[in-house]
Amino acid sequence: MWGIELPQFFIDGPVDVELIERFSTRAEDLGFDGLWVEDLPPRDFPWIEPVALLTYVSALTTRVTLGTNILITPIREPVQLAKSLSVLDQLSGGRLVLGAGMGGVGMQFEQYGVSSDRIVARFLEGLDIIKRLWSEPSVTYDGDFWHTKELSMEPKPRQNPHPPIWLGAQHPNAIRRSVRYGDGWIGSATPTLADFREDVGRIERFLEEGERERSDFTIAKQFRLAVDPNIERAEGRMHHQLNEIYYKWARTSNIAVREKENPIFGSAEQCAERISDFVSAGADVIILQPMFDQIEHAELLAEEVIPLV
Repeated sequence: MWGIELPQFFIDGPVDVELIERFSTRAEDLGFDGLWVEDLPPRDFPWIEPVALLTYVSALTTRVTLGTNILITPIREPVQLAKSLSVLDQLSGGRLVLGAGMGGVGMQFEQYGVSSDRIVARFLEGLDIIKRLWSEPSVTYDGDFWHTKELSMEPKPRQNPHPPIWLGAQHPNAIRRSVRYGDGWIGSATPTLADFREDVGRIERFLEEGERERSDFTIAKQFRLAVDPNIERAEGRMHHQLNEIYYKWARTSNIAVREKENPIFGSAEQCAERISDFVSAGADVIILQPMFDQIEHAELLAEEVIPLV
């Protein structure tokens, strides 16, 4: 299955709503299976909050999956989040995939009034509340972070028992949690092919230990890419975008920058070859993130890259 990320970050100007609309309908027409969005800590450029963006796009499309890659759930109150996502699933006709995670290294939870202490426990407790509100008529919950009493939430999501939950994780312990608590796993854009193969091996081992079938668990992989036969130009434009969206913020926040971002750039044939290696290594879903010229990239990917994979 092939997903593509929506235009969401506008580093050179105001939010381009027309671009979002044209991209959404064009990507669906081109045959992509899903439209995906990211979640970021605060930035100094315009970007669209993921749940709001997918809710808007749900009215523009009819078929594609609408997914978050990933939604940083510990910074959100779970009852309200469960409600917003349930409404999104209803309005879209049951097309939501919740990709959830904790935000990665350097996530500044204090910016949201959330303590970073016991963040894994907060993350899991929030997911538990969301799942129960989605699937139970009434929820009483007495946790370490949240408390509810005979709380009912309607409407439930369109999907039964609930939308798929795929967890984003890189540490082996976090990958184990993905298998234990999720329906799938999303590999980030940074790992190399060797890293990805190692992660897939862990997933398969954890699934076997939990007596779960591999066919019931989805493995997804994100790629940041630039399709252009002029390698130097593709690399330059790619790294400009990466710097503005990711690296610059990391440096100003005193967070170590991962220089091994591992983006894909080059001709259609070169990009297809790189992606094919990850499909052969176990990726069920490919999520492509064009870093610029998004509509032109969607067309190139659908017409020249994907047929070669």
